[in-house]
Amino acid sequence: MTVTGIVREYLDLVMPVWTPGSYMIREFSRHVRDFAATKESGERLAWEKTNKNVWRVYSKKEPRVLVQYRVYAFERSVRTSFLDDSHAYINGASVFMYVDGLPHHPIHLKIVPYPGWTRISTGLDPVRGNPGTFFAPDFDALADSPVEVGNHQVLEFKFQEIPHFISLYGDGNHDAGRLLSDFHKIVEAAVPIVGEIPYRHYTFLIQLLPEGGGGLEHINSASIHVSRWTFRPEGSYRKFLSLVAHEYFHLWNVKRIRPQGPSRSFAKLPAGWWIRRRPPVLTPGSNITDATRIRLTRRSPIT
Repeated sequence: MTVTGIVREYLDLVMPVWTPGSYMIREFSRHVRDFAATKESGERLAWEKTNKNVWRVYSKKEPRVLVQYRVYAFERSVRTSFLDDSHAYINGASVFMYVDGLPHHPIHLKIVPYPGWTRISTGLDPVRGNPGTFFAPDFDALADSPVEVGNHQVLEFKFQEIPHFISLYGDGNHDAGRLLSDFHKIVEAAVPIVGEIPYRHYTFLIQLLPEGGGGLEHINSASIHVSRWTFRPEGSYRKFLSLVAHEYFHLWNVKRIRPQGPSRSFAKLPAGWWIRRRPPVLTPGSNITDATRIRLTRRSPIT
């Protein structure tokens, strides 16, 4: 992590305690190891923890501060991060930090894949001419854009000339052609309900696993874990499509249409919000999305 242009006596680096889409305290900071901070010259900077998820680096008005740390990532779920020798799934809230009080600053994320890994899938915008580099306008976008890295399969379709990607990690009994057709039908059925598409591209991050499952919505992507054999028989496959429709419609409901109350946006929260508050409860929004999910799967001419 490189912090530039923030000239202060010290920098408070904050790691979130919950993740967008899953409103429960998870204490991601407990997985951080080997934290260190240096000047650009390599000279070490003093630091201390001032709270469970805050690292104070005494930057002494250095214009460029380099921070390194390791994160334990071996919990397979849509809410956490996971890394093994076959792929990496990065949930931003469980890995990245931001400078306290400045979560609105733009961010460039550089991903260096493990040798032999050739694909990166995420809702973040790629930086042209700089392979493996992605842009986030603020920490909101970074934390709300999970990343899949490895050699996964990627399918693509367009709706109203907007690209939609289906990232598939793992082997399963799916039919790629049918997935493309049915995902397109879900998007086609959902968009007229609200009347606009609020993204330039959308990514479905799907992991086909031996067991377990779940889904989590994001600002222009969705993370979905299912059994690798979920595509047969037909009833199981339709339940999967129902989950896809649910997570997809959340990009409007809850993500952009939500009740009055505490904002879920990092950039709109007061300094120290992560420490003092629990995440908001948005159960009514999720229930509305669930009802819409049923409507979408019935309206979609899925065959």
